[in-house]
Amino acid sequence: MKAIVVLVSTLILSSAVYAQNTATSAGADSAAAVSLKFNGYIDSYYAMDNDARAAQNRFATNPLNIAKDKFALNIVQMSAVADAERYHAKITLQYGDIAQYDWVATGEDILTPSNRIQEAYAGLRLHEGLWIDAGYFLTHIGGEAITPRDNWLASVALITQFEPIFQSGVRLSWDATSDVSVSLHALNGYNRFTDNNEQKSIGWGISYKLSPSSTLALNGIAGNEQPAGSPSLMRVCNNLVFNTSLSDALKLKITADQGMQKISEDAASMSMVYGAFASLRYEINSGLFVSGRAEFFHDADGVLSGSTKMIAQAATLGLEYRPVENAYVRCEARSMHDSMVDAMFENSNGTNSHSRLEGIFSLGVSF
Repeated sequence: MKAIVVLVSTLILSSAVYAQNTATSAGADSAAAVSLKFNGYIDSYYAMDNDARAAQNRFATNPLNIAKDKFALNIVQMSAVADAERYHAKITLQYGDIAQYDWVATGEDILTPSNRIQEAYAGLRLHEGLWIDAGYFLTHIGGEAITPRDNWLASVALITQFEPIFQSGVRLSWDATSDVSVSLHALNGYNRFTDNNEQKSIGWGISYKLSPSSTLALNGIAGNEQPAGSPSLMRVCNNLVFNTSLSDALKLKITADQGMQKISEDAASMSMVYGAFASLRYEINSGLFVSGRAEFFHDADGVLSGSTKMIAQAATLGLEYRPVENAYVRCEARSMHDSMVDAMFENSNGTNSHSRLEGIFSLGVSF
């Protein structure tokens, strides 16, 4: 409740500041003028599946597999963005199941309020096309976003769930040409706001525009992710994302990840984790879309999936209607199968199962 009050209060205060800022900026010198914008987003959903395990024992690819069989708030977020010629800044506050389940407690106190902050950073322009930013960021890795409005489907792929979702540190970004962008990151760690040891992780990214309709991006992160006092174990993860428009109505996205880390100090070799997904989106007619995704994920030693030690495949089919650009309603179905000896799911009669069927209805509006 307190978080909702804070969000509402922020929106009211933002509206007042925005009105004052607009008047101030209008008379300012163009070189010093700042654009201050505010926006919000709400997504709610109803999810169901045939996995009978209790919530504390369920494998969850995202919050949709925890709060099942009830109407729930996926996310409510509000952002303030300042943009000027030589600097910029952004803060996004959030609340809902995504914040609760995907933004894990990152401080010594499990009640840390960091999951109420999605992003909070400031940046300076060092040279034309060259920026330095510091603070809390959404991850630079992956072919899907954590916010449903930025994806084609309500659920996310398995590799998306095990990639870092958020990060903190400093990033240097450079638009080398109109087709090439490069970034370097110094980070507290993999999916962390606060640090759990004295070592930092490094991240990198390069995006190349292959054609007016196609882009290719290579991103990665490397560092020791073990708690202070534990033996150092280097983790390296690479991510490749390809986007293209096959026609005005048909779009394709392919994402592949590969990671490696020793599971213990005395392990003879690195354990490997890898996965990929391919998504298609077709516009049937104006505002009506159908999307499909095929995926697999392999982490037999639990490098990223922990004790789950997961090998799985899934297929998703979804229908989306957008009456206007900033609003949508979605219905989708997903079939998941795991190939480990110990089954992850449970039938209604109490027997173990290697398969799960999921259904999701969601509605979202940005403003």
